[in-house]
Amino acid sequence: MNSSAAKRIDNGSFLFESSTNESVIAEIEEAFGKSSYGKVKYSENELYWMGYLYRYWCYTYEKTSRQVYRIIKPVELRELFYPYHSLDNAAAIERILEAKNCREEDMIQRGVEILRRLTKKQ
Repeated sequence: MNSSAAKRIDNGSFLFESSTNESVIAEIEEAFGKSSYGKVKYSENELYWMGYLYRYWCYTYEKTSRQVYRIIKPVELRELFYPYHSLDNAAAIERILEAKNCREEDMIQRGVEILRRLTKKQ
């Protein structure tokens, strides 16, 4: 989420590059070091679905990777793979947001309330 590759994906400039999967992984490893990939191993299908869902969510809701990552972490998303992977992406996202009580309208309202509190303190 902190890589320059993630930032380029979020701002859309990645679409104008001719990067390969290998070159992006090499770029991330150069910036952050080689990963031992942690203790929990994900299947190829789980990783594909999770990555696709995260990206779809970012594009359709106009959110950054970090914003979506704050809503649902990979560990939680992995638990939803079997029940949700055959759903349309939009339906899966709606169910996740509903389960987390985090509909778009609620998030906007929460932001307005925070701004009101901040302006009262000043």
